[in-house]
Amino acid sequence: MNVNGIKLQFQPVTLAKDTKTIEQVGQLFMTHPATNRFEISDLKSKLNAKYFYVITGDNNALIAAASACVDESNSAVFKILNFIVSARYRGLGIGAWFLAKIESEARKVLASLPSNTSNLKIGGIPGGDSAFFYIRQGYESQDFLLIKKL
Repeated sequence: MNVNGIKLQFQPVTLAKDTKTIEQVGQLFMTHPATNRFEISDLKSKLNAKYFYVITGDNNALIAAASACVDESNSAVFKILNFIVSARYRGLGIGAWFLAKIESEARKVLASLPSNTSNLKIGGIPGGDSAFFYIRQGYESQDFLLIKKL
């Protein structure tokens, strides 16, 4: 995807291999009240995140980031724990494109699990005004999650 002349690249990242990128993700999350509880030092126990995704632009500049996991109580649900687009890139369609990429990754993750794959869902935990964003992307409110069938 190209936005304002910047070529965007989606990529999954891992804690073990991409430490520098994960640190940048933490810094980006710290810029917004809805995601500022993100702490690199206590990442696994605090967020239970297993999957991390980023959007980078020119010179590998971090533009957006997300963390996710498979729900421990229902392995047919892929939860997005944190999702943020850098403030200067909001309103350009990057968030919707990024979310679609994460949904595609979620399908792959859930399809690889020995769960009932006929009713896969992706869950977003809304913070701040993000509920409106998820609803525009086809999510429905269900308890404290916003759910979308994949």
